[in-house]
Amino acid sequence: VSVYTDDLNACVNLFKVREGKLRDNENFIFQNTIAIPEANRPTEIIQKFLETYYTDTTDLPTEVFLQYSPSNEVVVKQLLKSRSKTNIKIAIPSIGDKQKLISLGVTNAQQHLLKWQQSQASNIDNINQILQDLQTLLQLPSRPTRIECYDISNTQGTNPVASMVVFKDGLPLKSEYRKFKITTKQTPDDFAMMREALTRR
Repeated sequence: VSVYTDDLNACVNLFKVREGKLRDNENFIFQNTIAIPEANRPTEIIQKFLETYYTDTTDLPTEVFLQYSPSNEVVVKQLLKSRSKTNIKIAIPSIGDKQKLISLGVTNAQQHLLKWQQSQASNIDNINQILQDLQTLLQLPSRPTRIECYDISNTQGTNPVASMVVFKDGLPLKSEYRKFKITTKQTPDDFAMMREALTRR
């Protein structure tokens, strides 16, 4: 887990390594981080990322390597143990291949953040127009700044899950996506499952 921050926003890069091979790479944007004191910003962002990501994911590792210590490592360790039932190692590598991977992650996060900012600038007029049209269509008193969308899915009628995606100012906010395992209904009933998800939300 690596992080790159600028004056306003941040990006977290996540490399997934399995059996010694890099299997996947994800980036997560954190907006308006200026409210966090600059000295604490990287550790606070990593803390928020770890809490958010490992609350939802089912793809749990045996080790987590970080660029910085989270601001509250005890909470992170408790979360990981509650999800995996085992002690997941947390470490900050300073030498070797793992440290090189962390450094590469910082570069990836910086490039991803730059591309995101460029796309923001080019799309801002279009997004503003879409939000204005949505306000008119739905007869809202003001432009919507946060939109949450929900969907119910299952595996052949079992293991139902409600997914929540979030848009802030017209853009996906992946750090706040959520999944809810449905517990009150195990037979197909989208209305009851949606009620549970929204009530818990």
